[in-house]
Parts: sequence; C-alpha cells; structure tokens
Amino acid sequence: MFGRRLSGIIFLVSLLLVTACSKDDMYLFLTEASFGEQFSSACNGVEACTQAVDIHIGACINKELMLSAIEAEPELKKAINTRHILEVQACLAKKAGKDYWKSIDMPGHILSKVK
Repeated sequence: MFGRRLSGIIFLVSLLLVTACSKDDMYLFLTEASFGEQFSSACNGVEACTQAVDIHIGACINKELMLSAIEAEPELKKAINTRHILEVQACLAKKAGKDYWKSIDMPGHILSKVK
C-alpha cells in the first residue's frame, strides 16, 4: 500500500515539475543532475570530492553554454560540451580548493556516455 502511494506521489511531483518548468529550466535541471552524477562518480569514493560536487554543481553550470549546445548543429555540440565540462571542472576545483579531477579526462569521461 505504501509503495503504491509513494509511486503515485513521485508521479505527481514529476508531472508538476514537467508542466511547471520551462523547457530551458528542465534542460538545466537535467544537465545539473547529469554533470553532478558524472563528476561525483569520478570522485572514486573521496567524500570531500563528492560533497564539493553536491554543494557547488548548480553554481558551476553555465546555462548559456548548455543551451547553445542543445541548439547547435551536431558537429559543434561536442566542442561546446567539451568547453562546458572543462569550465564546470575549473569552477568545481576552485570552489572545492582542490582539482580532484585533474588526472581524469572529464570531457572524455562524460561524453563517452552519450551518443
């Protein structure tokens, strides 16, 4: 009973988010979640690294770059996304006080997971 009620609540909240948010806000939310997950997974269990991502990822996403990548021709998307990922990495490193991702090719790490 509780599981069915919980799944109903999750569905309603999801529906509200989809209908209440603009398309750009939805893309921003999804980009933040995706980048956050990928940067956190590259932390390899280092708690301070994961916490830095959780705290700062929202401030490090560049909405203009995100939107330009979405609207770009396919051949430009990779270059824009690479630039955005590197900017996010630099921002997270600055805010965390340490570049936990310095030895990782973050654009390659993230872009290898998408088509």
